[in-house]
Amino acid sequence: MENCEYVVQNLVGNHYQTSDTVKLAQIIHPSDVAELESSAVRMLLGAGSRLLDVRYEEEHEDICIPGSVLIPLHDLHLQIENLDSSTHWIVYCRSGKRSVEAALLLNQSGYQAVSLKGGINDWPYETAPGMQPISIAVQ
Repeated sequence: MENCEYVVQNLVGNHYQTSDTVKLAQIIHPSDVAELESSAVRMLLGAGSRLLDVRYEEEHEDICIPGSVLIPLHDLHLQIENLDSSTHWIVYCRSGKRSVEAALLLNQSGYQAVSLKGGINDWPYETAPGMQPISIAVQ
């Protein structure tokens, strides 16, 4: 997330005024997205929430949380409509930065999403190396 840069434009009258380029980390604050500890996430999984892995496919193949759906962050805007909007999504990545960005995008698109605080690096429960991702069927 810290490497993503955006140009901020403000509507002034009937035209946009461009300001400086900012890093996404400067405009997304932790309070914008709920970040949950792994113990809380595990309870939500038991209640029917689903996991969304937003890492690269290679990262997912190395290690993942069993049952997670893989949609890399850079593809999420293209595949977001393939996710069940009635499901509560728990988003994770390696350290928790990409998942905050993804959870914000999901929430702004009408989904319910939180981020796994600390990502898979801080997940103390079962993981599976080399697991094939669960694919989302295109509707």
